[in-house]
This record gives sequence, C-alpha cells and structure tokens, in this order.
Amino acid sequence: MNISIVIVCLILAAGIFAPPLFFYLVEKSQRKKMDAKIKQVIVKNNLNISESEFWSCRYLGIDTIQRKVLFLDISETESLEQQLDLNNVKGFQILENKKVLTINDKKEILLERLDLEVTFKNSERILLNFYDADQEPRQDFELQRIEKWKTILNGYIPTMPLIKKVA
Repeated sequence: MNISIVIVCLILAAGIFAPPLFFYLVEKSQRKKMDAKIKQVIVKNNLNISESEFWSCRYLGIDTIQRKVLFLDISETESLEQQLDLNNVKGFQILENKKVLTINDKKEILLERLDLEVTFKNSERILLNFYDADQEPRQDFELQRIEKWKTILNGYIPTMPLIKKVA
C-alpha cells in the first residue's frame, strides 16, 4: 500500500512540475540561440556595445564610441537587422497604434503596435518595432522601454550649433 501511494505522488508531482520545467528549458534554449545570433552580428559589424536591452525577440544596443545603434528583430522564420549611424539621425518619435474596444459598455484601449520612428537628416524614415500584438500578445512594459530608449538615443544625436547671421 505504501509503495502505491509513493508512485501516485510521484506521478502527480511529475504532472505538476514537468510542463513548467519543459517550457523553461525550451525558452532557455531559444535564448541561447538568440544570444549567439546577437554576438555574431556584433562581431560581424565590429561593434562595442556599451548599453543594450533584450526583450521578447528584439534586441537594441548602442555603441557609444562609433555612435551606432544596432536593432535586431529575431523570429523563428526570419531576422531583421538594422544598424543606424547616429551622426546621420535627425530625431526619434514614438508611434503608437491603439484600438478602442467596447466590452460590457466599457471602453478598453488595446495597444496594437508600438514603433520608434527614426528620421534621418536626408528625410528618410524607418521604423524600429518595439511591440506588435500579432507577434507577441503579451505586453511587457514596452511603453516604458521605448520612452527610455528614445531619451537615451536622443542624448547621442549631434545638435547643430546656432549660427547668428551678421548683416
């Protein structure tokens, strides 16, 4: 009788702890693959990243010596790599795409997409995607993250000195 209780307890314990352990190991494996990809891109571009952040499947890092920004969006099917030269950047702007839903006579605001728009001195614009509800339905402080990075990156944009015209 005692052996059967022990076996049942072991089966129940395995049923409870095995799924979270499995997901943890899979996530850790994916993280190692992404870390390897990030290191590969950094070495390939000869960057010395001094400040960086990795979230979801995205990475943003800044090389303060070369004044370059590296943005990676790594998914299972493809990866997007963008390298920006801060000497050519005019400014950054946060773009939020929200959707208003009515649930039980209450209006809910749903964040669908969050991008950091980069404007270059030649008026070219690109978007760095920080959040997309279609790819990652769970939000993880993306608004605070994008505001933090906008402030950091704006601090590295060279400002044009004011020139007084002489009549």
